Amino acid sequence: MAFIRSRLGNAARKKYSRILERLLQDELGGACRAEGLRVLDVGAGNCWLLSRLSRDHTRVGVDLSTGLHGIDDGWVDHEGGNTLQFIYGDGRRLPFRDGAFDFVYSNEFVSHVGGIDQTIAEQLRVLKTGGVLAIMDANVLDPITFMDLFVFNYLRSLRSRTRRGGMQWLLHREEPAQNFEVCGVMKGWRDENIHSSSWWRQRLRRHSECVSFKVSTFCSYAPDFPANPFANKILVVGKKT
Repeated sequence: MAFIRSRLGNAARKKYSRILERLLQDELGGACRAEGLRVLDVGAGNCWLLSRLSRDHTRVGVDLSTGLHGIDDGWVDHEGGNTLQFIYGDGRRLPFRDGAFDFVYSNEFVSHVGGIDQTIAEQLRVLKTGGVLAIMDANVLDPITFMDLFVFNYLRSLRSRTRRGGMQWLLHREEPAQNFEVCGVMKGWRDENIHSSSWWRQRLRRHSECVSFKVSTFCSYAPDFPANPFANKILVVGKKT
């Protein structure tokens, strides 16, 4: 079982990095400068996905937690490069000037942040005109994801002080989680507030004044199939005009 999870995890990591590299090339290829693009990963964790992108780009990861990931405010990649750095910061109040980045993305971050609209607005603020925003997040219509969150999270939580999953998760996803033991006390954290692609299309209308959004789905561990609303991942891509 551990071997299967490891293989699926490796396949997913490769898929995520391929999607981001494709977006960088297809959407911003003509804008590439000699020194590369400025890329921001919001909710970067230990910057594992950011580190898979080309070192030609200036890569910045921001996250609200440092101790959780074993990194500090001055962390740089182990290869000794100076094009990847970690900055401590809140995804709802990004510590960057307006229009600082060519490409801003997040992976399974938006479903945990307390204030989806706030963090989207902030990501658009630090995105330059002509830049691209990408959001990858879980899809609530995926049967495996739903069962894991609704049933198995609840069973696992019976051994802890914090109840997760079950009807409490289904009916109260919009409420901030309290005493979330996995990450300690972290203001603004939510417990798996995931949605479907149709929810995303409706929600993104609030931010469509200066951005053209496309919403699709993909399977992180297998080849893509067209028009599959039950794939395990949502992909939101927006270009700032």
